[in-house]
Amino acid sequence: MELQNILPLNDIFNNFERYVIIKKSSEFPQYLINQDIDILTDRIDKNINILINSYNKELFDHKISIVKENTHYHIDLFLKTKPNELHFRFDVFSILHYQTFSINQAIIKYIIDYRIKCSSVYVPKLDDDLSLRYAEYIEYQSNPKK
Repeated sequence: MELQNILPLNDIFNNFERYVIIKKSSEFPQYLINQDIDILTDRIDKNINILINSYNKELFDHKISIVKENTHYHIDLFLKTKPNELHFRFDVFSILHYQTFSINQAIIKYIIDYRIKCSSVYVPKLDDDLSLRYAEYIEYQSNPKK
């Protein structure tokens, strides 16, 4: 599958407030069709509003799905020319929700407060990134695709 750049990801994230991208791909800001990007933020409502006002409405439509009210949403973009094919997903969340353990909300604030800039967007600093990946490993060790 060919890398895309129809969606101006850098421009969108330049307008976001207090966020980090979890597991940013090495191709960013290019992406693959049907790819998603995980965004941790403590300004979820504001950043969702920024997002839905930042893409080209002549090219895309969006659909917002509530995963968990007030804390986790999927914002799916569809090309108007291919309305039944997911083009790109923004996976936006304000809480790290795991079934097997919990993480104090102060950790979210810490991760965002001490973020670093990488290729024009914010990501967790290395120690925090490794901790998040380890948490996902513990949570999803029975699902190798995660």
